[in-house]
Amino acid sequence: MVETKGTAYGFFYCEASKDTIEREIPSLKVAGRVPNLEVLLYDLGDLSKIDRQLQDFFNQQTGAGDLNYVLKGILTGRTNFETARQVSHLLMQMDQSYLNRLGEVWGNVVYQDDSGRFVFLA
Repeated sequence: MVETKGTAYGFFYCEASKDTIEREIPSLKVAGRVPNLEVLLYDLGDLSKIDRQLQDFFNQQTGAGDLNYVLKGILTGRTNFETARQVSHLLMQMDQSYLNRLGEVWGNVVYQDDSGRFVFLA
């Protein structure tokens, strides 16, 4: 039996460098109570390398605006929706961390619903 892996994406703005954010992710996962969330951080410009359908959705729905990072969250044994909620918790922890003192952290979480369409976490 193939094990399910939920995937979701957090698009966000942060003035901190990618290296600084990556160093903070382990402590943010603990604070956000999402220790099992696998996290990959990308510059927004690398979105086409992640998922072309996701890039198309993003461009149609929001465009880049001031956003500069994409956080891909993966949770084994969970749905995309459940993973999206965990990614949202992680982004909230970023906003409450010292990263916010470097400039406001804000963003949106997107996941694929059961029909395969990308949607925003409400």
